[in-house]
Order: sequence, then C-alpha cells, then structure tokens
Amino acid sequence: MPAATPRNTSGSADASPASTAASVKRVDPSPGNAPAGHSGLAERIQRFFVRRRTFFTMVIPLALVLVAKPRTAWLPWGIAVSLGGELVRIWAAGHLTKGTRLTTSGPFARVRHPLYLGSLLIATGYCFMSGLWFAFPVVWLLYILFFGSAMFHEEKVLELAFGEDYRIYKARIPRLLPGLTSFPSPARQFSCRQAVINREPRVALGVLVILGLFLGRWVLLR
Repeated sequence: MPAATPRNTSGSADASPASTAASVKRVDPSPGNAPAGHSGLAERIQRFFVRRRTFFTMVIPLALVLVAKPRTAWLPWGIAVSLGGELVRIWAAGHLTKGTRLTTSGPFARVRHPLYLGSLLIATGYCFMSGLWFAFPVVWLLYILFFGSAMFHEEKVLELAFGEDYRIYKARIPRLLPGLTSFPSPARQFSCRQAVINREPRVALGVLVILGLFLGRWVLLR
C-alpha cells in the first residue's frame, strides 16, 4: 500500500523468450487498454477497481494513521515488513521494462507480480503499525479488490501481447506467492536507472512518509 503506484505494475517486463523478444508490439497494460470485446458487468467492475488503486495506495494508509493506536511491540514488525515489501518492489522495478518484452529476470523468475507482492507486504506492515487487529482483514480484503482486479486485467493484456510465451510463463510461475522453482531467463542485472524510470523512488518516499506518520502517532499517544 505505497503512497503511489506506477501505471503498470504487472508481471510484464523485459526478458522474453528469444522467439518474440525483438518483434513484439509495444503494449501498455494500463486500465484504459483492456482487450476489446470485454464489456460485461464483471469487466466493468474490474476496471472500476483498477482505475481507483490510488484510493487504496494513498487514502487507506492515511485513514489507518488517523485511527491508529500503535503498540510498541508491534512497531518493529510493521517497520520491518513494510521496508521489506519496498525492497521487493525496488528489486522488481529495477528489472521491469514496460511493454516491450516479457520480463522473467530478477523476482519475476519466481513470481508473476512481484510489485504487487511488495505492495501486499507494505500494506501488512501498515496494519502492524496501526496496532488494530481488525486492520488486517479489512486491508487484505481491499487489497484483493483493488490489486486482484489489476492483476487479472494485466494478465489479459500480457497474454494478448506475448501469446504463447506468456501462457508458458503463466503456467509455470505463481501469481503472487513465490514458488520454489524459477523460470529460465537471461542473466540480466538489476538497474537503478530502470527503477527510477519506473518511478519507484517516489513510491519508496511515500512509504517512508507513512511510516513516519505512524511513528509520530505513536509518540503523541504515549
């Protein structure tokens, strides 16, 4: 639940099998680019949540801060889990090249949506810092609605873009929880420049601000 979310946080990125790496059309899996012909009620509901992820990433953390009753014993857990989630996001953002190739390097070799995994960890850390037990089920339910919709939407776009290559990747790599096996991928190095291009420093700054607000709330209520 970082303070800002890049437009595309899908499992798409830059290391496709060689058969399509050079020829695939550039595709942006953002909400406005849903596959044509899918305008049923379920699709409209899915788009509603995808387009309103900012509500989850900005409004919900601030609301948690306002109602928080931080517990000293929970604070270290919250900080560790949130920062761990942001490190996962930074790692993923440093490998993700949007829309040109299918990324299977870095964390994408073990999980299709590492950015969303990082966001889940950040959100869970916020729940710890709030000191409220009911924050966990509420936030996790909202996460499923907003980010679950985004994952399904992006997977449709990626399958249209990369065809059989993505179907093979999808069949072998789990959606959100990392698996024990990894997907064969070129040896690509983490790129700080790519993480900046993907605007992850802005997300990290937002996370630090929210953590600071929780700590401030803790000090005020002591």
